[in-house]
Amino acid sequence: MGSSGDEDVQVLHDQSGDEHTEDIDPRVGKAKGRKEKVRIASVSFDIDEGELSAIKANNMNFARISKLKGDYTKMEVIFNEIEDTLKSAEDAMREQEARHLEKLKEENWDLTVKNKDLENNVKGMGEKLKGMEDQEATIAEDLEKNCLSLSANMLSELKT
Repeated sequence: MGSSGDEDVQVLHDQSGDEHTEDIDPRVGKAKGRKEKVRIASVSFDIDEGELSAIKANNMNFARISKLKGDYTKMEVIFNEIEDTLKSAEDAMREQEARHLEKLKEENWDLTVKNKDLENNVKGMGEKLKGMEDQEATIAEDLEKNCLSLSANMLSELKT
């Protein structure tokens, strides 16, 4: 299947708490019992222990970075969803405030009209009251005159 230095290797990802699962395929995450073929091409077998541990550390860092990138992308999606929700809530609040202000304006106008009607009624009642007071004064004067006239008539009848 290619050059003699290439070989197909059957790899079993085990989940025994070993971090090598992400070393092999960081996109897999924590898949259980998943088999995958990995092609190893042109591997020199004269790698010393230091180089091997550096490669392993680099793979672990790459896996962590890949996981962080995935988590960051999820966070961005959630952030955008929250931002959209906030915008929707702000729009709804603005609409509700506009409806409330319109309702208050209508109520204010109704109260202004009612106030003008009441002021006109008070003015009309004031004029009516003044007319009644004038009429009462006239009646009182007429009553006084009638009483004096009646007294004078009674006195003149008594003299006769």
